[in-house]
Amino acid sequence: MRSSIVHKHVLFIMAMLTRFVILSQPSLSELSKVIADIQKVKDKKDINNVCDETDGTGNWNIYCSGTILAAMNLHRLEVDSKTFVDRPLKADPQSILKEFEKQFGKLPLEKINAKKLVEFRKSFFGEPGMELKNCDILGWTKIPPKIARIKDKAL
Repeated sequence: MRSSIVHKHVLFIMAMLTRFVILSQPSLSELSKVIADIQKVKDKKDINNVCDETDGTGNWNIYCSGTILAAMNLHRLEVDSKTFVDRPLKADPQSILKEFEKQFGKLPLEKINAKKLVEFRKSFFGEPGMELKNCDILGWTKIPPKIARIKDKAL
């Protein structure tokens, strides 16, 4: 009997917490407004951005700002928003930007179909870490002498 009461209390608490979490999540339109406000601030000329067109990579308008990044973040395609910027490009940045414009045009961010956005991501972005290559470093020592002298068994 007692375990039944405890079980009911646990279920009640879980139901209440679930409602709280769902109700506390911002809607797509609320997130879209926040992103639009951020973009307005970024568009001001008196701000020095670390990640902007002067970085020399040509992909700043995908990974640092712009509609693609905003759409990916708004639709929460990744569990961690940093994962998207870890995905390497499968084509040159200008081609990707043109294709995004072609597929999604001037749609408001919240109106972009999330499934189509996932397909776009699969077509134009690789898996995180794919751009890394193994290399042999001259003079590399797996365990340098100073480290080897450490006698701490926990390490």
